[in-house]
Amino acid sequence: MMLSQQQRHIVYTAQRKSKEWGWAFVRTIFILGFSFVILYPLFNMLTRAFMEPQDLYDSSVLWLPRHFTLINFEIAGNALHYGQSFLNSLWTSTLATLLQLFSCVTAGYAFARYKFAFRNILFVLVLVTLIVPPQLTMIASYMYFSDMSLLNTQWPMMLMAATGMGIRSGLFIYMFRQFFTSMPKETEEAAMVDGAGHFRIFLQVMLPGALTILVTVALFSFVWQWNDVFFVNLYDRSFQNLSNSINFAGFADYFMTYSEYAGFSQYDPVIQKNFSSTAAIMVVAPLVLLFVVMQRYFVESVERSGVVG
Repeated sequence: MMLSQQQRHIVYTAQRKSKEWGWAFVRTIFILGFSFVILYPLFNMLTRAFMEPQDLYDSSVLWLPRHFTLINFEIAGNALHYGQSFLNSLWTSTLATLLQLFSCVTAGYAFARYKFAFRNILFVLVLVTLIVPPQLTMIASYMYFSDMSLLNTQWPMMLMAATGMGIRSGLFIYMFRQFFTSMPKETEEAAMVDGAGHFRIFLQVMLPGALTILVTVALFSFVWQWNDVFFVNLYDRSFQNLSNSINFAGFADYFMTYSEYAGFSQYDPVIQKNFSSTAAIMVVAPLVLLFVVMQRYFVESVERSGVVG
């Protein structure tokens, strides 16, 4: 039985839509499952942070606490010295981010828009910094800053950020180079015809058009500076930021000061782990808030910078 052209079109449309709906269903299931695997530990930590000890030992309590409390946050905050540690983390991360942003954007722009001797070789050396682990150079850098009498200060980390040797600076230089390479040459030439010099072109033409990549690099840099423990412990062990404080938080010292936990051993591993999880949430919370505020610029920049694809 032969089908008319209209009937064949209807059958074809139905088959196409069924394939689209089937693929959308499979994709949705995959994304939900993948998201659950990633977010489950965070949700588990967050719900347990509001539970009292009897809920932690109650097998019938899974997600919603039966005895709601905020005492875990109070104990974790006291153990972390949260106020002072937060201000220290905010100050050092912001300053290091600004210094690293300046050094990396100027280096990336130079690699993208100027031709000079050994440019390709120098750029390869920049990429090598992504491969070489910091543990390989830690002794040399430690001795270098020791000879300059800069240990036990914040100067080593700030100098590294300002000179393009900070945390993941090689990646940031690569991102800026990719972005500036994709910008049209005609824009720069038009500015030069109008009498603009190199610095004016960079500041008034290129940088305003690179807002999205600047925001993305700033986010990456701030997060890595915030979470840094390696360089802080290497150069200034006395410095107290949130990421460093969580490793030395003395929860047992604050445990017995609250009558709500009477009858439980101050060395109970389950409750100690719950305090550590609560402290981790308090450390990560400012970063989550920062990403929520800046996510529009972040997504737009990843699409334009050529980091993926």
